[in-house]
Amino acid sequence: MFPPSFQGVPYLNTLEYDDREDFHGGEIIKQDFPVSGPLTDNFNISERKVVEMVVTGKRTVKYKGATYIYVPSTGSWHHTRSIHAGRYIASYLGMDNVTVSYHIAALSYINLMDIYSVQAHGIPRSVCIGVFRLYYSIGEKSTIFKSVHNIVLLPDEYAHAEIRISSFCFMPVAIRSIPKEIPLGIISSVEVILSATINPSSLQVLMWCIGNSLQDPVLTPRTIFLYGEGGEGKSFTISMLEANLPNCIGTLTRDYVGSKRSDIDSVDIERMICNRFVCYGDVNLNQKREMNEGFLKMISGNDTISTPTIVGKLQCAGLFATNHLWFPYPTLTMPWFSRRVVCIRIRKPSADLPKPVESFTDNEILLFVHNCLVIRSRYKYIPVTTEMAIITIFGSRARSYSRGIKFNESASYLNCLAATHSISLLSCIRIPDLIRLFMAMSPQLIIDKNGDNIVMKVRQYNTDGSIITRDIKNRLENDYTINGDGSLLYFKCPKNITIHPWSSWTHNTFISLDYPNQESANIIITKGQLPDGITMSQEGSPFNTSTPIKFILTNNTWMPLNINKDTVLMMAFDKSVAMTIPIQNTVSNDITNDIIAVGSQEVSSLHI
Repeated sequence: MFPPSFQGVPYLNTLEYDDREDFHGGEIIKQDFPVSGPLTDNFNISERKVVEMVVTGKRTVKYKGATYIYVPSTGSWHHTRSIHAGRYIASYLGMDNVTVSYHIAALSYINLMDIYSVQAHGIPRSVCIGVFRLYYSIGEKSTIFKSVHNIVLLPDEYAHAEIRISSFCFMPVAIRSIPKEIPLGIISSVEVILSATINPSSLQVLMWCIGNSLQDPVLTPRTIFLYGEGGEGKSFTISMLEANLPNCIGTLTRDYVGSKRSDIDSVDIERMICNRFVCYGDVNLNQKREMNEGFLKMISGNDTISTPTIVGKLQCAGLFATNHLWFPYPTLTMPWFSRRVVCIRIRKPSADLPKPVESFTDNEILLFVHNCLVIRSRYKYIPVTTEMAIITIFGSRARSYSRGIKFNESASYLNCLAATHSISLLSCIRIPDLIRLFMAMSPQLIIDKNGDNIVMKVRQYNTDGSIITRDIKNRLENDYTINGDGSLLYFKCPKNITIHPWSSWTHNTFISLDYPNQESANIIITKGQLPDGITMSQEGSPFNTSTPIKFILTNNTWMPLNINKDTVLMMAFDKSVAMTIPIQNTVSNDITNDIIAVGSQEVSSLHI
């Protein structure tokens, strides 16, 4: 029978309201949560020991959907499905001589821990080193480290030595030294060694990715691909990182990146859950240069994975080495890929370099970890160059899609715009989609200006070939002085002008052509459309990339003369023959005829 307050209110007719509370009594739930009451009477001795350790001792805790246990022998917290945790739980319960693995022997008790463990408090920006979680503050001259407490609440009575337990230090850099203050500006020994095979900008990106994965809470981890020819030092680089990040890198037993297999060994799953990095030193792509997209998404996607023996969230970075890059097929040229992956070129070290050391002291490791954290804190977004972004997004086709692109630090607006269209045409990716790819990789590659001057241009590096505009139509009349069809380029007057008697008007195009030689192109100064009395001279050779083309129009009469907008001033004919890219299939309708490239022929004829 329903009370009057429920009359006329929709309800499930399969449920009955127990207004007398004589069915369940209303007391069992209160008494048994979390471990008191009649239900605990059925626990055996081992289960009671586990519950006492969890509830009274507070030695297990939940974080991001996974359960961690404090292991005294290591002084840190471990995932309950890890090897360290399984061995400790089995020993704690007196099962040292089990015939199966420690993990399987302790599995039923681990499930009990999952039920009764409490949630950890929020973690501030910090790093786990040794047996402590440390907060770090970067000053003008040094970095100060301070310990973090109370992420795991201790019992009412605890010993002073137990304070470190409350810091919830997991997957730490396993060294004995604990930093207090480290000066800025000191280069670690491993950085000197790695600089022999990695250029400075790439080394900075590598250290940013390491710092990003070492600090908690971890944002989107980056999978690093070291690529180069065989024998150039890829495996050596990985071994150097393993030596300087002890206990943080787990080696996979097989190649999951190059193969399409979906089954993953339970040992590798445990390593992906219990390490900040996973590595494999010899990724072999198939003949189609395809990658296992599902695996790349899984390891860094913060997704929960469940197997019969292990449950946890995956949020680790990848460290892989390959001799060949992937083919940029459509499902790979997506924002998810550019957001997760970065390529770093490995070059062959000089033969006369001395053999580097392979062991490092705690202080050397601390200095390297510190410098990685400083770089991560200095740059909000990964500091990739435009060239690195193009290689990452387009893989094995990066050189073809960026043909004719010249990277320099003083790129003009039109040079960047021409390079953007060139890449869009050759890659068959629309400009808006290309922008999204670069934006997902690093927003600092793009600058957004408000008002009429909506420009996307490289920040900091200011490199040619970057994405520089989202709204081409609004800037067409002011910025475009050339357009073309096929291999023919037209340089036009940008607006209606009036030249006063015996005066000159100068127009700087900020564009220079880069033809291989004079036999590869015809340059025609078109004077037929100019009014009588107007003479035109040109500065800047089409065959000299260092000097932009400049037009000077002079009125040699006693009266003002008008020159209409779109009057053709010069034409350039490209004689070379190259692959044809249909314009109508790669350029959206809103920017048709706004192309400042050579259209369907040799794009490298522009210096961009």
